[in-house]
Formats: sequence, C-alpha cells, structure tokens
Amino acid sequence: MDAEAFADSLQPVCSIAAFDQWARETLPRFVPHAMSMFGFAVRHALGFAIERVVTVNLPPEYLRSISGPAGALMCPVLYDWFRSREPQIFEVDAPHGDGVDAKWLATFRAFHLQSLGVHGHTSPCGRMVTFVGFYRLPNAQTEGRQALRLVAPAVHEALLRSCAPAPALAHSADALDANAPPRMTEREREIVRWLAAGKTNWEVGQILGISDLTVKTHVQRLLNKTGTRSRTQMVAHIVRGESQWWQAAPGEASRR
Repeated sequence: MDAEAFADSLQPVCSIAAFDQWARETLPRFVPHAMSMFGFAVRHALGFAIERVVTVNLPPEYLRSISGPAGALMCPVLYDWFRSREPQIFEVDAPHGDGVDAKWLATFRAFHLQSLGVHGHTSPCGRMVTFVGFYRLPNAQTEGRQALRLVAPAVHEALLRSCAPAPALAHSADALDANAPPRMTEREREIVRWLAAGKTNWEVGQILGISDLTVKTHVQRLLNKTGTRSRTQMVAHIVRGESQWWQAAPGEASRR
C-alpha cells in the first residue's frame, strides 16, 4: 500500500459526512475489506469515553449487540488493542484460547464476520484516541496487520478534524471553517472547535498539550477580536459567522 497516497486521500476530509464518503468509496482501494468501524475517544480520569463511532456496512444489529452503557463497545479485540496498543487480529477459525467472551464470539459467528483487525493511534498529549476496525480482512495475519499500522496515523488526524466540533452544533467543522474569520490562527481555530464541543479551558489544554493559562489567553484574545463578552457568545458568533471583526480596521474591534 502506498502510505503517502493514502494520507493524501484523507487531506480533504474535515467532516463526518466526508469521512463516511471516503470510507465507502476510497478506503477499499487501499485496504480490501468488507466492513469497517472507526472510533474517536477522549481520555478522562476513569479511562476513555468513546464520543463518536462511524461504521460502514456493519450490520446495525451487531453494533447494537456490542454497545454498552455510556457509548462503550463490548469488543474484546478492541480491549486488547487498548491494553497493548499493537495491531490486533482475530480470526474466528483460528485458535483463540479462553480469553474471548463466549457471548461476543457467538454474535461474531452469527453475523459471519469471519475476521477483525483493530489498531489505533493516540495523540502526543495522550488525551485523544482513535481506532479503526476492519472486518473480513483477506490475509489478515500478514497484509492486514501491516495495513493497520500504515492507516492508523492518517485516519487519526482525519477523525480529529471531523469529530472535534460538538454534534449538537449541526454546523460542524464545515460551517466553522467556512465562516471562521480569516485572521484566526490555526491554534485559535482548534480552541474554538473544542470550546464548541463543551470543553473547559483545562480540558482544552490537556487535549492540545498546552496550559490552561495559555488557553485562557487565547480565549481573551478571541473575545477582544469578536467584541463579545463571554465564551458562549464568542463561539456562537464565530460558528454562525455573525462576527464581522475581521473586516474592521486594525484596533477597531478592540474598541467595540
């Protein structure tokens, strides 16, 4: 697989809709498989909370059968990856010992899923985790394992771009990018995305690998630039494209 071409194919992906289309139309050209599952999680004090799951061709009944409380996925292959951070390959006809949950295995067999390869990637700050699962991988133990290693980092970056905004803001990443003031720095864009997702200054700092004081400084600059009085107003103005501060002369916005 051409890793550079694979990464290039993901560059335009900045929303869940675009990611879903890419996974259906482009991904199979790089990694032969029948079904796929992608997840985005954020680390907290008790572990990882899965905030978004994207599936392609996976039977909804199977996904419901492995879905636990608070968005957890009851999948032992995924658990093995979280523990080891190494590519995991499961084949239903291969020896798998006593460590596989019998109920999950029965469900896996019932849907004729045959094999599952799981791998993922973690941000340098350790707070954001993504994973990918490929079902019915041909040559899973050899080519499948290598493919998982190659795709995980690029998929990670695309999922971060696609999942950062809060789902409740249906404007999502596309609207934010389209309406964001051109004078916003890339760091400011990142901070606004996570504020829109409901994160605190401390949480944004942990996610981006900066101090909460630095986040607070960026927020204050954005308040000054937009002429708003609160974080909520500032985020709403930027997301909805209502703020016109970037059209003002230098220094004018701070006098509003």
